[in-house]
Amino acid sequence: MKWLMIVGVVLMLAGGALMVKGFVTVEDKHEVNVLGAELSVTETDRKAIPMALSGTLLGVGALLTVIAAVRSRAR
Repeated sequence: MKWLMIVGVVLMLAGGALMVKGFVTVEDKHEVNVLGAELSVTETDRKAIPMALSGTLLGVGALLTVIAAVRSRAR
């Protein structure tokens, strides 16, 4: 059940990091060649991460960690 605890800790870390950061930066680059001239445009957008998603990751990670700890103690 060691893998279950590792997955739980990774999920808790991911949920906590997403909760603290609160957004993800997405970069989109467009290039076009018009009559021999190359034009390039880079668009940067910040996407908000729903608090429910990060909270769910945190909760599921905690639940998996507790389950793995209880199962390893029972053996």
